[in-house]
Amino acid sequence: MQIVKIEKMNKNKIKIFLSNESSFVMLEKDFKKFNLKDEISDSQYDFIMENIVFNQARDTALKYLSSSAKSIAQIKNKLIDYPDDIVKKVIDLLIEYHYADDELFAKNYIYDCLTLRHYGKIKIIFDLKQKKIDDEIISSAIEKYVDNEKEIESAKKIAQLKCKVFDEKSLTKLKNMLHQRGFSFNIIQEVVKGLTQS
Repeated sequence: MQIVKIEKMNKNKIKIFLSNESSFVMLEKDFKKFNLKDEISDSQYDFIMENIVFNQARDTALKYLSSSAKSIAQIKNKLIDYPDDIVKKVIDLLIEYHYADDELFAKNYIYDCLTLRHYGKIKIIFDLKQKKIDDEIISSAIEKYVDNEKEIESAKKIAQLKCKVFDEKSLTKLKNMLHQRGFSFNIIQEVVKGLTQS
């Protein structure tokens, strides 16, 4: 295969474009080790894919996961510059070792949203869809881990933090904020009613 073009991506990485219209990313220092000029043999290509590019993609994914859990779609998006077959191998490896699991991700995300961020069901569903979690996984996780009681408790906590005075202006502001955080009209009404009666 002919090397058609070499493009510098950043100070360490380059992207190599081949005559078969494929491309791959690798560290410039690794590229120099192979002393490649205009051509790459099939055996060199296979070796680079299996030993260099795969390891780089795996390390990129693990580094990305080190700060927080991510959905499989988010990991794939992070690996967008790598060949599809390499991305698939990396994702399969992460799933095998339980580094990537959309069901567990959804469960943990819902827990964080209810207890730390104080989001309602509507916003949680929206966010999970944005993270490209499968609709069936979302439905199942919402059914298992979100109920009215938990939502009311979460909405009450944010209401108690943000609303100290219960005049009409403050309550309208609170209702709008709870709405923006994804709580339903019924949950908002119940929380506001509880505040004004206490």
